[in-house]
Amino acid sequence: MIAESMQGLILDWQLYRKAAPAEWRQLQESVQRQNKFDVSTPITAVSTDRGFNSKEGSRELAANDIFDATCPRDPRILKERFAEERFEKLQRRRGSTEARIAIFKQRQARRLRERGFDHRYLAVAWGVLGHNLWIVARLLLAQEKVLEAA
Repeated sequence: MIAESMQGLILDWQLYRKAAPAEWRQLQESVQRQNKFDVSTPITAVSTDRGFNSKEGSRELAANDIFDATCPRDPRILKERFAEERFEKLQRRRGSTEARIAIFKQRQARRLRERGFDHRYLAVAWGVLGHNLWIVARLLLAQEKVLEAA
């Protein structure tokens, strides 16, 4: 389970030793962990695939004033939701998260098959750190280009 910011930084991740809980429960746990951080900008929206969608999860997001852009399981409701500009934008953004997860898995795949859970957990932690350093470097480079152009 990976949660990332709009800029692509991985803000939360979880590798489960045993069977993972239902995806909507993973989402609730992730939001709770992230809400414990001392951040200047709280979580304002969540965008996920269909597996994370549930009525209980949607109620909890609403109770926390978080925009629910979880992908509905019902295709008719999904079509209606895509008429909402914010939902559509967040779902488009989610597409790059799916690609990032695939790339992340490819980079870590060989190491994740080795030597038990503790080794896999450490390999994922190093992968997250490396990924976030790469994103920060890209953001700093983009910022420098903007400053040079000004």
